[in-house]
Amino acid sequence: MEAFIKNLAKGAGAILRDGFRTKFKVRYKNGEKWSWVTKYDLLAEKYIIQRIRKKFPNHGILSEESGHIIKRDHFWVVDPLDGTVPFSKGAAGFAVSLAFVRNNKLEYGAVYDPMDDEMFFGKEGHEATLNGQKIRPAQASSLDFLNISFQPGSARSTNKEIKKMFSMLAEHRQWPVNVGSAALALCYVAAGRYDACVSTYLSPWDYAGGATIIEAAGGKVTDFLGRPYRWDSESLVAANPAVQKKIIAELK
Repeated sequence: MEAFIKNLAKGAGAILRDGFRTKFKVRYKNGEKWSWVTKYDLLAEKYIIQRIRKKFPNHGILSEESGHIIKRDHFWVVDPLDGTVPFSKGAAGFAVSLAFVRNNKLEYGAVYDPMDDEMFFGKEGHEATLNGQKIRPAQASSLDFLNISFQPGSARSTNKEIKKMFSMLAEHRQWPVNVGSAALALCYVAAGRYDACVSTYLSPWDYAGGATIIEAAGGKVTDFLGRPYRWDSESLVAANPAVQKKIIAELK
């Protein structure tokens, strides 16, 4: 399974790399100007779905562009291009994100950055890796001067939630850092490049792969209320266990 997931992510990533900084049209999904899609989102998704169907015909698939394709107890959560906006603007910071869920529990996660050729991988109960090398979250213990990825994901994020995020940032003199991909931001937490990620109201395909990798790396991931992260959680707080606990206390 590990080899299949990694090869799947790399194959889709090659499609994105070939399309990067070429001419193509952007359209808005459901007329929402913050939700972009390109032909490369669709080409990468088609590549992924065809190979999953061939290898595992009985597995379900939940994908950003196509939604549910056959509901099953075992299913894939797919974001063929996480970071469509930077991709469309010719900026790096996008990725392919894959996760596999067995009986409602995240089991595998893979996030591939095709421009830096970085493969982040995690399996439940095993160590997380970056290009085969073990990774761990940063070992900060205080909330002061942290690098945090803040991602108020959509218009559903309330002013109260956003104010709590930025109040914490100001009080503890934290630095907001970000890439265009939520999946990559989570992997940067897993690898110690970022100290934490705080996000609201994104979708399962934005979170699932990266969250699996953080937990495999020894980090902790919950929703805003401190409940264990599930593949369908709508909010997310991720960091090493000590910092994650303190962030949850601040947000409450």
